[in-house]
Amino acid sequence: EDEFTLENAIKTITSEFLLNEKQRNLLMNDLSDHRINDNNNENLIQDITFYNNGFKYFEFKDSDEHLNETIFNFINIYDTPEKIIAYLSKKAKVIGISATADINTVTGNYDLDYLSSVLKENLKFIPNEVYERIKMELECTWDAYKCGKVNVNTSIINLNKGNLDINSRLEEIFQSKKLANRYSIKLINKCGGVESSDYIIKRYCNIFAIIKEFVIHDDIKSFLCLNMVLPKRDIINFDLELFETAISDLAKIYNKSLNSGNIYVLKSENFDIDKENVLKRLSNNEKILIMSSYNTIGAGQNLQYEYPSLEGLIQIADGVDECDSRIKYKDIDAIFLGDITNIAVNMYNTSNIDEEALLKYFFQIEYLYENDEISYRTLDNLIKIGFNKYSKNNEYSNYYIDIKNTMSIKRQATRDVIQALGRISRTFVKNSNIYIYTVEELVGKVDVGCLHNKILTPEMKSFVKLVDGMGYRYNE
Repeated sequence: EDEFTLENAIKTITSEFLLNEKQRNLLMNDLSDHRINDNNNENLIQDITFYNNGFKYFEFKDSDEHLNETIFNFINIYDTPEKIIAYLSKKAKVIGISATADINTVTGNYDLDYLSSVLKENLKFIPNEVYERIKMELECTWDAYKCGKVNVNTSIINLNKGNLDINSRLEEIFQSKKLANRYSIKLINKCGGVESSDYIIKRYCNIFAIIKEFVIHDDIKSFLCLNMVLPKRDIINFDLELFETAISDLAKIYNKSLNSGNIYVLKSENFDIDKENVLKRLSNNEKILIMSSYNTIGAGQNLQYEYPSLEGLIQIADGVDECDSRIKYKDIDAIFLGDITNIAVNMYNTSNIDEEALLKYFFQIEYLYENDEISYRTLDNLIKIGFNKYSKNNEYSNYYIDIKNTMSIKRQATRDVIQALGRISRTFVKNSNIYIYTVEELVGKVDVGCLHNKILTPEMKSFVKLVDGMGYRYNE
């Protein structure tokens, strides 16, 4: 005899209300309670944390205009990533491999403190003696940096430029009042009536300054320029055509002969094909500025390329097997780390957020509250902000600032910097001069104090030294 299941009962009842398929599925998921159940009775004290129980929000909106109706929204999440990892780890062996997973940021990494409290002695880390041995071996590999064979030059491209008017900044870059005035008019015509126009114009100036560095340094053959947005033709906030014009003008000013198509955009679409093309051109000794985004390059993307000869290059490790790919390829010569924005979901852009962004936002604030980085009052107000934004209400609130100033958000930016600099730290063949450029805004957002005693590449050490030198410190 066929069993009449709970799911069948729910379907029978909901069909009488003439609900559509999406509404039926929504109720099915809620009533059937499809959550991970861990029937482990070892813990005498019940786990009532957000990690184990998720969250459920209801928003009710009443108005005279609604007549006999009350509008409501609700979100119901049972399972968190930590809960899933903990469940899997109790059923099987799970191995986590990451260069940045131990940075303590609940918005950018799994919460290892929670996993440790749940898994207890079953959560294992690399023993200290193994960690120290790896650290010593890497320090020996990086000896060429200590003895001056490889130099890392790190600088802030817009240091103390914030108060300069646009013409003064452009004149400093282009070394010509006439050109500065021309670009000033272009930028004002392009961005003058746009929201955040001042920020956009300053970002243009930063990229012009980076292009200038690319042009004047003959030893920079490969340059990776990272921002939050990708340049495109005929868009207001990041126009590729304007950058191409700038590189042509700067080449004439400094009497440099550049190959055509020396700005190459790496985007998600056709990424593998485009990456293969640009790396092949770099292998042919072409001078190329690669423009991409943090999200596109991300963690794990390899951008090293074959080199025509070792002339002018430094091999940093001795006794390496000739078959080792790390001596057959070289790293990129220079990198620009643009400002990292919208780590916390942006609640104050002009457009409304979609369901995915709203869900990510709620996860972020719940993580921050669970780890005592925001108060309950702040959490309550941030939940209201999220629903209001989703419902097309752009009301501003100072509570949103509390998110951006939390430890986890700053350390997530730090994690992103480590991953970005990892793109130029993949091989044993280097230019004798490596260049790292960044902006004041990013330097003020990171927390390098959390990197104490961690294994850092020479490139990351140079960035940390720059931040320390500027006096930026996050205080918990």
